[in-house]
Amino acid sequence: MNLRLSTSTYGCVLIGAMAALCPMILGCDPMGGLIPPGAEATALGTEKEPAARLAESSAVDFEALVASGGTTPVEDLIDDLKVAPGVADAYLSVDGSTIIVELTDGERISLFTDEKHRAQWQADGSGRRILADAALDVVESIRTDPGLRKSAAVAMGSTPDDFIICDETSFPQAPKACVVMNFPGQFRQDSANITTPLERAGFNVDVIRLQTIADVKQFQDSLSDCGVIYISTHGGVGETRAGKSANILATEIEIAQGSALASQMQEILGAYSGSQVNQNLAITGAAGKAYWGLTPEFFSQATYQNTMVFVDACQSDKTVDAGGDQLKDAFLGNGAGAFIGWNESISTKFSNPAVAAIFDGLAPADLGVTSLSIFTDPSDPGADQDYLPIVQVQPPVEGIEVRMSIVGTDFFRRSETKLTDSFGEAMFAVVPGGDAGVTDTITAVTGGADNGATVVDVSVKNDPTLPESCKLLWKSGAVSIANLKYSLRSGASAGFNLVCNNPDITTTDKVVKF
Repeated sequence: MNLRLSTSTYGCVLIGAMAALCPMILGCDPMGGLIPPGAEATALGTEKEPAARLAESSAVDFEALVASGGTTPVEDLIDDLKVAPGVADAYLSVDGSTIIVELTDGERISLFTDEKHRAQWQADGSGRRILADAALDVVESIRTDPGLRKSAAVAMGSTPDDFIICDETSFPQAPKACVVMNFPGQFRQDSANITTPLERAGFNVDVIRLQTIADVKQFQDSLSDCGVIYISTHGGVGETRAGKSANILATEIEIAQGSALASQMQEILGAYSGSQVNQNLAITGAAGKAYWGLTPEFFSQATYQNTMVFVDACQSDKTVDAGGDQLKDAFLGNGAGAFIGWNESISTKFSNPAVAAIFDGLAPADLGVTSLSIFTDPSDPGADQDYLPIVQVQPPVEGIEVRMSIVGTDFFRRSETKLTDSFGEAMFAVVPGGDAGVTDTITAVTGGADNGATVVDVSVKNDPTLPESCKLLWKSGAVSIANLKYSLRSGASAGFNLVCNNPDITTTDKVVKF
């Protein structure tokens, strides 16, 4: 049977189809036509086109240099770029991997040459010579001594990392986790290694890919609502349009070429003003293609609720040139509680297992506990009266691990871990009595929570499936598993954690007042 549509019917069907597809088409009119780019978009497209074209061709050229087997592809490309038309200069950034291209019109291109998924990452060394960890420095609290109060307990000392105190400064204050997993086909990460621990910690997880300008704008608008932000992508220390050194992160949005760039700029101008384009976006090249990148200023426009930020990208925590824009500062300077990033180039051989170990270690284990309660015996101790702290879990199960931390206003500190008995109770060491007016804050947590550096040391460094170190033939130095904790930087207070976000497995009490 042949199906024929009249001209009028066909027109209605076409208009309906175009209206349905309109959100996905650049410059689309819901009535079925294409809106030509406006004057501002056309001007921006013309302004960006030379840099966009050179970014893509340079990324392709770099892959060709690598494929030819040369040992100096970075230097070779820089030499070629220095004499390319329209190029004022080309040089290696402070990270030792990113090629910065400065055009005569003032545009900047950041070419990443150390992508973490590269097949060229080679195992370096035949044996596993794991260096012994340096002994932890014991940092004791400042203590007063009113009548030798609790002196015996204080003398034990401890490291600050032992303590988990649930207050508004120690854990994220927003229950949403925003997980950006760009280039999943390249990085081959199992998203469950991130989402499952976050869900155990009580977060509502939103997995995102930055594939369109709409994705980017929606992500930026939601930043203030994210208690945890994880970003996996390509990165490096490049330069912004203003010529500032900065940690730049790639989106998955390929920069349009030729006349299509003006249409893409029309879409971008639907989200940002012309000045915001240069402020928020940068031109990058990675893995043979040109992508729009995000600058630190993109992230500095939001406020953060003691948010934990983990940027899993090369050079994400590399110190930039003086006067530049440090990505870490964009978060920590606007309220974030923790920033974790890489200080150098990193291979997925290390980054993927490290990320999985860190999230698993910072989140509690699922032990089936639905609530915790803190009791003291006596329930209302007086001045100088010792008391016994007790924690009970529900349902009452034997063998549940409970950590209890006590911090007194007289600088007494203690942290202990005990297992529950058959009644679901864990009894801790007797706390010596204190002077009148002293308050002890007691925090109880079940399911465990480890310091991030310890997680890397134990779970990653001792993983027999990992190579001792990895290197790129054209990059000096190798990423060593023995020194991984020095590459993975963390800017956070020692007591920062994720477990306190889940009220089922943690509780804090200040009922003990002397």
